[in-house]
Amino acid sequence: MTYDQALQYIKQVENFGIKPGLSRIEKLLSVLGNPQNNLKFIHIGGTNGKGSTTTMTANALNYAGYKVGKYISPYVYEFGERISIDNVNISPEKLAIYVEKIKQAIQLNDLASDHPSEFEIITTIAFLYFNDENCDIVCLEVGLGGTLDATNVINSPLLSVITKISLDHTQVLGDNVEQIAKEKCGIIKNSYTITYPKQQENVLAVIASLSNFLAMPDISRLEILTCDISGSEIIYNDNHYKISLLGEHQIYNAITVIEILNMVNTLGFKISFKNIYKALSNTYFSARMEIISQNPLVIIDGSHNLDGIMSLEHSLKTLFKDKSVLAIMGMLKDKDYIPCVEKISSLCTTILFTDINNPRSASSETLLKYSKCKNSMSFSSVENALDMVKNFEKDVILVCGSLYLAQDIKKFF
Repeated sequence: MTYDQALQYIKQVENFGIKPGLSRIEKLLSVLGNPQNNLKFIHIGGTNGKGSTTTMTANALNYAGYKVGKYISPYVYEFGERISIDNVNISPEKLAIYVEKIKQAIQLNDLASDHPSEFEIITTIAFLYFNDENCDIVCLEVGLGGTLDATNVINSPLLSVITKISLDHTQVLGDNVEQIAKEKCGIIKNSYTITYPKQQENVLAVIASLSNFLAMPDISRLEILTCDISGSEIIYNDNHYKISLLGEHQIYNAITVIEILNMVNTLGFKISFKNIYKALSNTYFSARMEIISQNPLVIIDGSHNLDGIMSLEHSLKTLFKDKSVLAIMGMLKDKDYIPCVEKISSLCTTILFTDINNPRSASSETLLKYSKCKNSMSFSSVENALDMVKNFEKDVILVCGSLYLAQDIKKFF
């Protein structure tokens, strides 16, 4: 099997859709020797900030000399981003080998009648790869929810992490934050739990009720020195840190990471202040307030739910309050796009809505109806929107609303 054939197989499996439940991946992993049982995990769930938290944590462990598997989703620019060891993506050759192995396991063990989902297959690839490569620890990001997410097939992790929880995927997880929090907290087992410090009170109550031992950052020990286009500088617990990821919300993700690593140190690992400092100041994450061009200044942000958009809104108000912002925005139709469009468009001098190259794309004309910006237009393609950019004055070009849009835009820079 070639790399292209492997990706095609995974894409075909995507047609089976989202299939909550652990029975399929349990059967698949069982016939493959349960590789996940040989690994140590930090299991990271929540609504927003999972990827940033996972990446900063993995980087600190790597700087400390550990062999670190990292599993995130979705990818932005290339599939291998989802599965990496020590910041090196799984190679196309190895991905193809594991897909072939899984495909044969499904065929030979009569698993096709209730076929594993796309995410279950990718998760299985990660477990096989991390086990074969003898990873010391794996930073494992939850895909969707928690209780029935394929990653929750693991035994008790070293610790469970709950990042910020808000409304998203309500059609699957529940229509209020308490229900969603309960579902997300399904990853909490007989281990320590670390949570993001600025949860809603009702969310924090749910997390606390389901945790045997809960810790979270102490905001009273935090002093924000700077927060600008170059990143942030903070004092936390009397230590000075620089944070490379942009936006105030990344400060709270970063101090969550500090507490994760402090807890991991009590479990027999050795991560120094220097390791943590280096990780926080050198972590860059695709499509999270990512600067892809300096002249002109082009920023991509993949926030795609209301809470993420509110963080982006805050960043625009603080980082670019005196700048003219031209936004290119596209969203999926199953997202709560109306308030998202209203918030971002109200801060732009020009906003160009575009269809996304995805069957779930919201119509750009539909998004246009909810714009608060006087200078708003809709386009059927990213190419057409980009062609129009040169006609407007702007200090900043912002691409936002979807990680799928980020994939399309990056091709042009």
